[in-house]
Amino acid sequence: MAVERETRTQEITRVLRGEVLGGRYRPGERLPSERDLAARFATTRGIVRVALKQLEQLGIADVQPGGTRVAPIEHASLDVVGHLLDLRDPPDPELVDQILEVAGALLCATARIAVEHADSAQLTRARALTGRLQQPDLGPEDRFDLLRELAQVLRGASHNLVLDLVHRGLRTQFLERFRSAEWRPDPDPAQLQLTAKELGRALDERDPAGASEALHGLWRSLRAGVRHSLERMRREQP
Repeated sequence: MAVERETRTQEITRVLRGEVLGGRYRPGERLPSERDLAARFATTRGIVRVALKQLEQLGIADVQPGGTRVAPIEHASLDVVGHLLDLRDPPDPELVDQILEVAGALLCATARIAVEHADSAQLTRARALTGRLQQPDLGPEDRFDLLRELAQVLRGASHNLVLDLVHRGLRTQFLERFRSAEWRPDPDPAQLQLTAKELGRALDERDPAGASEALHGLWRSLRAGVRHSLERMRREQP
């Protein structure tokens, strides 16, 4: 019975979440009553109430004794990002670009802080990865895995808990989708080798600004590639 209740609640939450994020209900508008929703989904008011609470936890609804109203998307939690991406296939290029803009700024800040705070073992590990990234015979999956591993090493070297938590939130909501997505571009090998070389120099010289700048150029190119791929895919849709 508990499993059935959970599954039914998740289903109702998914439907209502899609309707709210898709614009069926505007910010400030009242959602149907628990009684009406229970009738619509052929379930109990208790299950509907749990589903509405889950919408409230996402920050897209405000549950009050007099009813539930839609909250502005600006009040939502980071957890809503993945659901916004799932509204369309392929996802909205502007939304993806905004996510990548934040992720890139976070990565550049991570590199800067890591160079300032890394111990010798962490610097050695990061330096080894920049060396491997300069190899000319790497395949797309190798490049992706090495970049992800380098980001993880830099996060650990930053010794910044808040930065790590924010990155984990983005990774859960978006970056894991990035790996298997058809619109994921492969970094230009020549540019990647140059970035790795510049980052390696910055690590050797303990140059925080240089480390940040090295990754900024690569990430800017990746953003442009992703946006181009998404816009092309949307144009080709029937």
